[in-house]
Amino acid sequence: MSGTFDSPRLRNLKPYTPGEQSGGERLVKLNANENPYPPSPLAVAAMMEAVKSGLELYLDPNAGLVRENVASYYGLSDDKVFVGNGSDEVLALAFCAFFQQENRPLLFADVTYSFYEVYCQLYSITYELIPVDEALVLQSKTFRKILAGYHTCNSHRHPLMTASSTPVADLGSRRTYIYLEARAGFHLFQFPSVSSC
Repeated sequence: MSGTFDSPRLRNLKPYTPGEQSGGERLVKLNANENPYPPSPLAVAAMMEAVKSGLELYLDPNAGLVRENVASYYGLSDDKVFVGNGSDEVLALAFCAFFQQENRPLLFADVTYSFYEVYCQLYSITYELIPVDEALVLQSKTFRKILAGYHTCNSHRHPLMTASSTPVADLGSRRTYIYLEARAGFHLFQFPSVSSC
């Protein structure tokens, strides 16, 4: 994209690079959350029934019915459920909500979900990459040297911060951290106690 309205930030943005592709072969990519099985016939029937009416109207912007049902299933109050248009939008909103703070870089491993760097560039969030060892493990000693009340994030696909014998709660002191999971939402850790949100 170029021209008068071309944003310098977008022009210089390094795009997200997806993982290895199949090269035209019909392969199921489990690392991309694809599924070798079709939807349940009950799910298909429920969807077909749901679209018989109401598509001519705007949907509830608060996704009230979805949030209520998800909350009921997990035994939560509906204010604990956030609904977005896919995990990438939810991730983008989490970056906007939690990580745009001066003098507090976002820390993440140098081998993780590459979209983290894209969002940092897009939203002008300062960040630092933390190296992992040969076994792709984030060592607590290395982490402690860098950690100074920063935010940290990590992808569920590469749970480097929890892959070793060192739990997340052992990596810091009385600070707040966000643990992002591509498939399981995100959790807010408040040290010394740990809670999820």
